[in-house]
Amino acid sequence: MSNLKEHVHTILKPEDFRMIKNVLSRENILAHSVARLYYAEEDTLKWIYSEIWGVVVLTEKDNCHYIQIIDLETNKIRFKHEVYRNFPYKTYLGFVHAWESEECSFALSFSDTKDSKVFKEKVESIIPYDKK
Repeated sequence: MSNLKEHVHTILKPEDFRMIKNVLSRENILAHSVARLYYAEEDTLKWIYSEIWGVVVLTEKDNCHYIQIIDLETNKIRFKHEVYRNFPYKTYLGFVHAWESEECSFALSFSDTKDSKVFKEKVESIIPYDKK
């Protein structure tokens, strides 16, 4: 089931929304936008473009949340990362979102700052935090 809203995008077309719904047909879609994925290994401060870009989607399935990127050319999921308890999600410059994982740090560079803000708010609203 999906609650994907077909709002105005400068890049996405109606057929892209149908493809997203088809690829993620068993997941609840909470937010989406267009972004590029970058990574930085632990021992470096340099961001490297991963050659992955497309529709970045925040999804929920069976009480688990994921950030996924669907390639618009192949209609396949190219990246998937769980949003877990105390997920270290940060934003920079209004359109770059970043987090650390066990293997490296990841960053999303959004094509639209309004979508970036909505995506950030949605991610932050679903992150479970330990009580202090």
